[in-house]
Amino acid sequence: MIFLINKRQMNQVIKILNFLVIIIFVGCNTNKIGNPLTSSSCIKIDIPEKIDNVLQFDSIFLKMNVIPLETTQKCLIGQVSKVLFYKERMFILDNLNKLFAFDTSGKFLYTVGKEGRGPGEYLELRDFDIDEFGNIFILSYGKILKYSLDAKFLKTFSFNFEDSKVHCNPLEFAVKNDGNFYVWGGSVGIKDNSDGKLYAMYEITDNGKIIKKYFPLKYPTTQSFEKHRFSRYKNVFRIEPNYGVNIIYSLSDEGLLPIYDIDFGEKNNKFPIPAGFKSSADFKLKVDQLYCHSIEAFIETDDWIYFRFLHKMKRYNVYYSKNLKRSFVSRFKSDSRLTVPLLITSNLENNLISFCDPQLLINFFNEDTKKGGSLNPINANFNIKPTDNPILLVCLLRKY
Repeated sequence: MIFLINKRQMNQVIKILNFLVIIIFVGCNTNKIGNPLTSSSCIKIDIPEKIDNVLQFDSIFLKMNVIPLETTQKCLIGQVSKVLFYKERMFILDNLNKLFAFDTSGKFLYTVGKEGRGPGEYLELRDFDIDEFGNIFILSYGKILKYSLDAKFLKTFSFNFEDSKVHCNPLEFAVKNDGNFYVWGGSVGIKDNSDGKLYAMYEITDNGKIIKKYFPLKYPTTQSFEKHRFSRYKNVFRIEPNYGVNIIYSLSDEGLLPIYDIDFGEKNNKFPIPAGFKSSADFKLKVDQLYCHSIEAFIETDDWIYFRFLHKMKRYNVYYSKNLKRSFVSRFKSDSRLTVPLLITSNLENNLISFCDPQLLINFFNEDTKKGGSLNPINANFNIKPTDNPILLVCLLRKY
């Protein structure tokens, strides 16, 4: 069943409340230290009232190319938390502190860096990024390591914010073209910000000097296992919001600007978020039962936008067509039908990228064979085993 939303008027009360939340969270942000954030008109993305839908594959996708990843003892992938592409190579970060390089046909090439305390080694691999020249950067505790495209160690950038009286323990980051870094520490380790000096995100130089601050901390931030805080679209960063804010931000040298407003209608949160850094678990549970929240995994292409949200302890996928100005929403449900990719992880140009458990794909093939199907629109011709690495799915989207 496909549900297409109709245009409706926004409830004025919700609009005012959303505006107040944005003012609370964004109004004091700075795009330069001491300079106020410049406002901009947002593009509104309406979410339909009915969200428990089952989307058919051809409502979103033209076809899906299945690419098995080589599986050997040297490249056993755990749970994928991030994937980036550079020319004919893809780099996959998993939950086991490993960064693997494959070519786009699925052949394993090498790993980048390794755990340890020596030169070019990291104690933990929190995040990674690739600059416009193909250099690879790994975020570890208190430092960022730089490698060549072929994984040769080049340099370490160390940072210590104690001298500036700033507490920031970065969990995610992004590399700018000018060599600076955006680092997101959120509220990790922060118990008080009554003086308003601490922020969720900073821009730092390669020697660790803070030059810009973003998102003043009012309450605990959220952190996803997947590394989606920063995504790129046409050389501009898109920034995911913190809990309680439905705004997607655009970040460039021109500053931080709100770009998309996700409108859940009657399911927009109406409760004010408690200030302070005590546990907000009870509050979030109350919100979860009534409203939609926790926007994550925002990915943008020329024709489509993808993201996820939570409601009643369930995860939902949103595919927004820029051309139709409509949202296709489906509940995440792991089963053997594989009517659409379960979760989108990244994009390769204008195609969306997903990973699939081999057993799930085997189940789908078996079910399709029993029904006399031809696996259309899935493009696959190979043998896979349940113990193989996750299967890469390259999803080609409709243009409408």
